[in-house]
Amino acid sequence: VLCHHGRIPRNYVHFLNEASACGILKQSGGRYRFYHDKLREHLASTIQLKVEPLSPRKNKFFGWFLSRR
Repeated sequence: VLCHHGRIPRNYVHFLNEASACGILKQSGGRYRFYHDKLREHLASTIQLKVEPLSPRKNKFFGWFLSRR
């Protein structure tokens, strides 16, 4: 869903590995961290998140309609 809406790159693992190779992120096991706290704080303060209301939940699961009994 995030990829479909352009919120994250399609190949997210490749993106994280490239950021790690460039020295922006540090990989530790399966985790990634920013090397520089100031960069992390700057990015967090400049990003404006758009809050979208959730659509009403439908009784559909992978194309199957679920019935309540």
